[in-house]
Amino acid sequence: MSRTAAASGRSLAHGLGALRAQNRLPVTAGAPVGQPLRAAFSSAPLLDSIHRRAQHSVVSHFYALKHNSLLGAGPHCVQKKPPFAQSIFQRRAYSSSNSNVGHKRSAKSPIRAGQSSGAAAQYSPSPQYLQLAQNVAKKLGVALVVAAAIASASLFSLPWVLSTPAGLKTATAIYSATIPGTVSVETAKLEWKQPIQISGVKVSDEQGAEVLTVKQIESEASLWGIVRGKHGLGNTTVQGFRVDFGREETGGEPRALAALTKPQNNRRSPLRTPTETPLPKSADKERPGGCGDCFRGGGARPKNGGGVPIVAAARSEKFRGAVAGAVDVRAGKVHLARPLEADIEINRATGQLFLARLNPLLAGVVGTQNSGQVRVFASPQDMVFPSDQYSLKVDPMTLVLGRGDLVSNALEFLGQKGPGKTLTMRTSAIRATWNAAGRVEAARTDVQIGDKVHLITWGTMDWAQGNVDMVLAIPADTLKVALRVPSVASGYNLQFPLTGSVERPTLDWKAAGKQLAKLVVRQRAPNGWAGILLTDRNDHRALPEPLDPIPWAKS
Repeated sequence: MSRTAAASGRSLAHGLGALRAQNRLPVTAGAPVGQPLRAAFSSAPLLDSIHRRAQHSVVSHFYALKHNSLLGAGPHCVQKKPPFAQSIFQRRAYSSSNSNVGHKRSAKSPIRAGQSSGAAAQYSPSPQYLQLAQNVAKKLGVALVVAAAIASASLFSLPWVLSTPAGLKTATAIYSATIPGTVSVETAKLEWKQPIQISGVKVSDEQGAEVLTVKQIESEASLWGIVRGKHGLGNTTVQGFRVDFGREETGGEPRALAALTKPQNNRRSPLRTPTETPLPKSADKERPGGCGDCFRGGGARPKNGGGVPIVAAARSEKFRGAVAGAVDVRAGKVHLARPLEADIEINRATGQLFLARLNPLLAGVVGTQNSGQVRVFASPQDMVFPSDQYSLKVDPMTLVLGRGDLVSNALEFLGQKGPGKTLTMRTSAIRATWNAAGRVEAARTDVQIGDKVHLITWGTMDWAQGNVDMVLAIPADTLKVALRVPSVASGYNLQFPLTGSVERPTLDWKAAGKQLAKLVVRQRAPNGWAGILLTDRNDHRALPEPLDPIPWAKS
């Protein structure tokens, strides 16, 4: 081992020992190969806590590394140069006891776990390396930041959504849209009151090269604990951590850092925080609708009952949300004064994550007309959050759809396929019941594609079992206009079973064609028999009544 390497080892162990002695570093840095890296986070804000501890543990031993080497802990750690990096940072383990007294050793003896090297190195790092170390240290907690981002996203939807491959892929796609690089996660186990487990975290730069990987992240914190914000991610275990410290050719910024720049520096998809709207002078006297009892005390709980009135709002360019109610910290519940409310910008990713789980006809959504936001209301059972069941309502929308299989087949069946790669669809209000087991009970939803095609759906989508049991109906107005069957009785409809998997729901179009042919034959029957045949009770099944006004219906 060279003198430089030995000095770096002494600096690392001495620095860690000093921090451990001050109870400032609850981390065993450079754990033995195959052992997890453990960190306990205090009640300080998550990012500041991650950055502060990462700086303490990295700056001491980063000096001896060249800027194009790779540093890591665990079996995936690799290096390019200098030659001694492998012997120091991959094959050898470093830690320190609570004291700063080192064990004597020869220059050829490696530092082993449980030993300390004693005195610090007798040289100072160059300002260039120091600045680089500090910048990269701020990003060493990125694995936990990704965990927090995924956990935060699951607070709006249900935890099981992000535990499914499709939901997890969509959520990471949404997160990747805010950074120049790309984030992927293999599996995630998220529950309201169970520890968080995330595996296979990978961060790639704009060119697709992996700059950071994490084998597994386990946190003792639950989603509810994160909501409360008392302990952050709690005691967290990170296994198989690997980060690329190589620098970009332009600008000299570390590649791992460049892939995770702040959203406002993201050249590919910059985010802009909207300016806050000035409040009127009388704002201190106004109370949000539906939450007056919280402020007047009429709905307050007895003293020491644990209920704390709250009104909270979140705002960004893509999302706005609000909650009002009383927090019962002891019970781990929020008693809502009104439904959870959110305005969401719909794009391809959010359409797949959210709308497609309510109605298979919406799987091809690519956006909304005029890029507007969609308002969503969620009412937990008994108005207590979190809950195992939610009633959802989505306000009527005007959407832009790509030509997915289900919609394209329906239009072709009705002879209305037409040119163009996108379609315009209007919807009625969407109502559904969504439970923690992954089952969605969708009420009647009306959609209008273009000006002529009116379709109706209702039924069940079971995302846990992966199957669909719904009905697609073609009402009389579409049969008359699109299929030119003018004698159809008012209220008549053709109904077809919509089954298959949630990823690729199917409809038996051959059977549907036979049913349509039967209708046409009846249309040509003598006038005296037409009305009787077309209102045959064996064929004519009543539609569920709409729960809300249909936007395009004539008054």
